[in-house]
Amino acid sequence: MGRFQIQWKMYMENVSKIKPVGTEWEIKFKCEKCKEVSSTFAVVDEEEEMEIPGSRGVCNLVIKCKSCKNNGNINIEKSSVQPYEDENENFKPLVNMECRGLIPEEWNINGMFEGEGSSENKIEEIELVEKEWSGYDDENDAAILISDVDYQIVKIK
Repeated sequence: MGRFQIQWKMYMENVSKIKPVGTEWEIKFKCEKCKEVSSTFAVVDEEEEMEIPGSRGVCNLVIKCKSCKNNGNINIEKSSVQPYEDENENFKPLVNMECRGLIPEEWNINGMFEGEGSSENKIEEIELVEKEWSGYDDENDAAILISDVDYQIVKIK
């Protein structure tokens, strides 16, 4: 079993905070047993629960490795999701997950995000698929920008 954290960083102009809107995470995993990396992203929904085969426990997703047929499971720690609000563009925690038999390798930055402008007004429908986004804050008569979006996945205790 391992605990992992997706950390993210970005440049923000006239944006004070950004956070994911949904509960789904698209992640590629590596099998801990045979080291095969999945060719597609698995969708892990933190709201969905399923039984772990051969156990009385539950998790958010069970994956069977296509190469060695080993089962792995993932749990998103719901209370761990944090907004990004760093002016210095440092890596900050986004979400924690507990993995058994799997190692997260890649995160697909898709889905919707929402944020706050510099005067705490709400910014909706932010898409970061291209790792940047721009818009206009009518309330403050200012251009808003999110760019240089990057992430890393680290093992945590």
